[in-house]
Amino acid sequence: AGTVGSAYSQQLATSGGTGAVSWSLINGTTLPNGLTLSPTGLISGSPTAAGTTNFTVRAQDSGSPQQIATASFSLVVNAVSGTMTLAPNPLSVTVGGSGNLTLTLSTAAPAGGLNVTLSSTNAAAATVPASVTVAAGQTTATVPVTGVAVGSSTINASATNFGSASATVNVGAQNAINLPTGLRLAPGQTLPFNVTLSSPAATAVTVNLVNANPA
Repeated sequence: AGTVGSAYSQQLATSGGTGAVSWSLINGTTLPNGLTLSPTGLISGSPTAAGTTNFTVRAQDSGSPQQIATASFSLVVNAVSGTMTLAPNPLSVTVGGSGNLTLTLSTAAPAGGLNVTLSSTNAAAATVPASVTVAAGQTTATVPVTGVAVGSSTINASATNFGSASATVNVGAQNAINLPTGLRLAPGQTLPFNVTLSSPAATAVTVNLVNANPA
């Protein structure tokens, strides 16, 4: 089954036959709106309306003589029970650092909780877990994001009956902390100085200072 507004993918397969197999729809039958059948037998897309669609496909091999087979299917597309969002959008993290996206549902998760599938379009820049669960009766969950390399990625989330959501993650280089050099203090003297970062901080930064020679 599919869900309105959520990505759907199903690979059809045959047994027997010779060589490559070409797939097509039998004249007069159609897939649910938003879905297509590729010549290699992949049904994919994002359905746009709820309902049940009956259709028939034809598979034709490349042998001589060619063999042809047909099969009928019924595909159910479920309506969306609610929607979801990811925030903040965009999210900024640093290489080797981490941050959190908040997944919010428009209605509470059903009994047993809601499993939300996650993916990153550029895992070389940022990664997320394969999924998170919104507990039954709750509307939010935390999505941890880890910065891997400088760049950007789109984080996608989807769940049955709740559609999908996405957010951009920008990964910047680690900040360098710069301290003044050559300061000299007399015994008992205090002297204020500035601590600077090599680039603007995405979030508040706490700098811990330790005297390497307290004597």
